Amino acid sequence: MSKTSGAGWVRLSGFMGLVVVLCVLVLACGSRSQGFFDESGVGAAGAGGQGGTTSTTTEPQGGSGGSSPSETRFVLSFISDVEESIWVNETDPAWTSGHWLTIERGGMAIRKSMACETCSCDECPNCPVCGQPCPTAIEVASGGAADYLWSGFEYPSADCPSAPGQTCLDQVAAPAGIYTAVFCWGLSYEGTPPCPADVVDINCAEVQFVHPDPDGVVEYLVNHGG
Repeated sequence: MSKTSGAGWVRLSGFMGLVVVLCVLVLACGSRSQGFFDESGVGAAGAGGQGGTTSTTTEPQGGSGGSSPSETRFVLSFISDVEESIWVNETDPAWTSGHWLTIERGGMAIRKSMACETCSCDECPNCPVCGQPCPTAIEVASGGAADYLWSGFEYPSADCPSAPGQTCLDQVAAPAGIYTAVFCWGLSYEGTPPCPADVVDINCAEVQFVHPDPDGVVEYLVNHGG
C-alpha cells in the first residue's frame, strides 16, 4: 500500500477559475507527499456521516477494450481532534476539474473514466450523451474516507472509426510504470442555485505509486491532529 499524510502548497479556485495561492499546514508529515498546484475547485454539497467510507465510485467501462489490467483503490482518509469535516468533488471522474482524484503519468493527467458527454469509439457517432452535470460534493467527517476504484484503463481521445473527423473515447490498458495520484479536498463549500455548493479552500497532495500497485491500494491521510 502507498500511504502518506502531510502538508503542502495549495491553490484555491472558484467556479470561474479565479485563483488564489495559499500555503496550508496540515498537522502531519510524510516522505512521499509533495506540494501541488490544483487547477480544479468545483463541487456541490452531498450527504456525509461520522466515520466510515462516505464516497465510493467505480469506474464505468466502455470503449474498444484491451487486456484487463489490475485494479487500484484510492482512499482519501480524514481524522481530526475536533468535530469537523472536509469536502470532496465528485462531479465527474473523467475530468481533473470534476473529481477529487487525478492520476498522472509523466506529469500529464490521464482520463481515468469514460466521459458521458463523449461517445465511446465502439458506439460513435450515434450514442446518447449527457449534458453538463451540476457540481457534486461529498462530505467526509472525521474518521471517514472517500474512495475511488480505478480499473486500470485509460480513455484517450481518438477519431471515430465510422465518422472520420468526429472525436470519440477509446479504452486502453494503462501501461505499467510510475504514476502520481493527486488527492484534493476542500475545507468548506459555497455556491448559488441551481448548483448551490462549490468546494472551496482546496488542498491537494501528491502520492507516487507503481502501476500495477502490489496490493492495489493507494491512500492519503488528511490529519487535523486526530
